[in-house]
Amino acid sequence: MMITMFVHHCSHSQIGIEQGKCGNDYITVGDTETELPHPRYTACGNKTPTWQFYSTGNRATVKLLITSQLENVAVIADVSVYVLNKTNPKCWDAFIRVETGRFVFSFPPNGVTLNGPTQCDYTVLGSNSNIGRMTFVFDSINIPNKGECYDDHIELFDESYEVLIPKYCGNTLPSKNVTAEGNAFHIWVKFTNIPRNSSVKGYIYHEIIKQDETASTTTRTNAFETTSTAQRRTTTETTAGISGTPRTILEPLITMLLIITTWND
Repeated sequence: MMITMFVHHCSHSQIGIEQGKCGNDYITVGDTETELPHPRYTACGNKTPTWQFYSTGNRATVKLLITSQLENVAVIADVSVYVLNKTNPKCWDAFIRVETGRFVFSFPPNGVTLNGPTQCDYTVLGSNSNIGRMTFVFDSINIPNKGECYDDHIELFDESYEVLIPKYCGNTLPSKNVTAEGNAFHIWVKFTNIPRNSSVKGYIYHEIIKQDETASTTTRTNAFETTSTAQRRTTTETTAGISGTPRTILEPLITMLLIITTWND
């Protein structure tokens, strides 16, 4: 089982003034209480967050912390449960965990022969404990270029379903890798005209970011190796943490902790 949560309304007149700094007023979600407030899955202010949380297992923990103007708080979220052991014989698993390694994406999946029109949707997830970017690298593509890619194509979206690559076909690799902030890729593949002879291959990795607990910096590391030369790129940049400067709370305070579980994995 897997639990997902999408916050589609969040409002409070006194919070979220500066992006990335929620201070002591926020809603946050993670796999366990110990990782809250989560460095990615935290929302405040009046704007709908772009992220959607996917639990690693059959448990998710939600925390709401408000320290002022309780009457002005409103949060609406959708929570869904997915069964992960159901597979489509043509598509295989709809949800794929990359974690911190490199995942090889191949469509059709290895060992599968497409004898008719096929459409498959995938959600590729990184590690919830990692706040790095997701990257898709094309290795090869052979999709019939007919009708402006309407019937045969691959599409890539970020975790909030913003288009990264619109309907794409042909046999020319995209000019650059596809990178998105967030923890997920959505991949849609549709083969109609010559499915038996169509294919697309590539790999996906989740950039590793390590938080330096002694300074307000993070280290980005692209942890992957090419077939020719092992590469490791590391850059350091200043980031703003979720928690602001500690302060004495004199206003009204509300804290709510909600633990969501399913019956089994």
